[in-house]
Amino acid sequence: MGGLSLLGLAVVSLAYRQVSAPFWLRQFWLAASALAPVTALISGVRGTWPLVLIWPLLLFTLNSTAPSLWRKSRSWLAAGLIIALAGGLNSIPETDSPVTRMTDLRKTETVNEDHRFSGYSESSGIRLTLYAAGLRQILEQPILLGTGPEGTKQLIENALAKEGRLEAMPLIGHLHNDALHAWVEFGLFGLSGYLAIAVGLLAMIRQFALGSHEPVVVAALAGILMMHTLTGLSNMNFAHNYYPILLALSVALILLGAGTKSQRRSFA
Repeated sequence: MGGLSLLGLAVVSLAYRQVSAPFWLRQFWLAASALAPVTALISGVRGTWPLVLIWPLLLFTLNSTAPSLWRKSRSWLAAGLIIALAGGLNSIPETDSPVTRMTDLRKTETVNEDHRFSGYSESSGIRLTLYAAGLRQILEQPILLGTGPEGTKQLIENALAKEGRLEAMPLIGHLHNDALHAWVEFGLFGLSGYLAIAVGLLAMIRQFALGSHEPVVVAALAGILMMHTLTGLSNMNFAHNYYPILLALSVALILLGAGTKSQRRSFA
């Protein structure tokens, strides 16, 4: 879901950057990208919820470059999104609904004498257990090379066993945090490799902001950077093969838009 969120941000930038494309096609791109935040809410993947704020913020930023696109699409698009959201929320299990998920997040923390996070839901409690284990490993033994895959697996198993949740071990193979997992498993080399993606995105944003007048590209890359960073705080995106592919594809689509010099039409 994290990769699809990035793709949704890239597609909305195409709708505003490719002003020489047929207007109906740009409306289609806008509608397709608007489904991304709706899907994020319906999916129950809390790591993608920042998209619900980032997508409208990006849309608001881009709207000044081609205001007629939203003006001529907002009525039917808003109605369609409301219907899609209502239908989706009505069809998903109650445990995956945003209300249930937010209730879990608001539960008061209760740590007993064994340092167990007993006041949290199963999902939140396991994440906090893994975060605590990873941070302890880093603080107690700052690692240059990391524990390696087997060492990280053993760390997770020990943490779950201490919490009395060893039965969850077959379903968990990472620390549910991109930066933390990279640091623990591969040391500072792994952390540097992960952070290099954000540094590269920042470098591109700076280049387009200073070197050319590309407000759409700058805003879209900033949205990708924010979403990539925030979703990695509670997910292990790089545990899934599709995420780096969709990340690269999203950036490529934005840069493709930047490389196309389009003549603005009267409706832009």
